[in-house]
Amino acid sequence: MLFLTVEMVHLIALMSSGPDFFFKAQTDAIRSRREAMIGVVGISR
Repeated sequence: MLFLTVEMVHLIALMSSGPDFFFKAQTDAIRSRREAMIGVVGISR
């Protein structure tokens, strides 16, 4: 039963967007595409 609970929590965490997505979406909407791509490169490092 514990394994199933941990597995479900893990799957939900994988499906959630996370703060990186919101940062990229906000930067893309407010600023230029170039600045958003620089942010993506910074996140991936």
